[in-house]
Amino acid sequence: MSPRRRTAAVAVALLVMAAGLVLRLETARREATGAASSCRILAERAGVSEAVDCDAVQDSAYARLCGVPLSTLGAAAHAVLALWIGLAAGGALLVAAGALAGLNVLAAAGTAYVAWFVLGKACPYCILMQAGIVSLAFLVVPPAWRELGRGVGVGGGDAVRAGLVAATVFAVFHAGDAYAARRADLVRAAGRPVGQAVRADVTGC
Repeated sequence: MSPRRRTAAVAVALLVMAAGLVLRLETARREATGAASSCRILAERAGVSEAVDCDAVQDSAYARLCGVPLSTLGAAAHAVLALWIGLAAGGALLVAAGALAGLNVLAAAGTAYVAWFVLGKACPYCILMQAGIVSLAFLVVPPAWRELGRGVGVGGGDAVRAGLVAATVFAVFHAGDAYAARRADLVRAAGRPVGQAVRADVTGC
């Protein structure tokens, strides 16, 4: 992979990661306060809220995998990609990055289909992530395929390093997501009105 292509790939991966984090933060804030997301507010002002509704997409049953929001998983996957691409211009890590980038395209296609044809809604943050995922695949998959054609194998050390990087990143993102969910629960609980005191008639005692 050329230095320019490598820099572009890392930049795109970081942008997709940032979009995923913004989407998750928006969702966490909305879950905690009940306020509409900035996406929903802008759509209402533009008069397109019937077609554009990030909240409806993020609240659907399709927006989570094993209880973890897809935005969190997408952000973590692109943090891993940025690290893998940045750590090695070629070799086994590039091949692994190409495979992950290809899988992400399949995931993006699936989520786009659900949003547009099942839910009938558009989510601008999701579209931004999906466009970045496709762009990253064009940058990473061809050189990774050529690298694979050269007979590059994944050695034991490479596999361990790649696995440790990926496991650490996903653990950090999952911990952050768990914290966001817990904080949303606490904010909701703190905002509930205190119940009125129960009055008992004790005149007969």
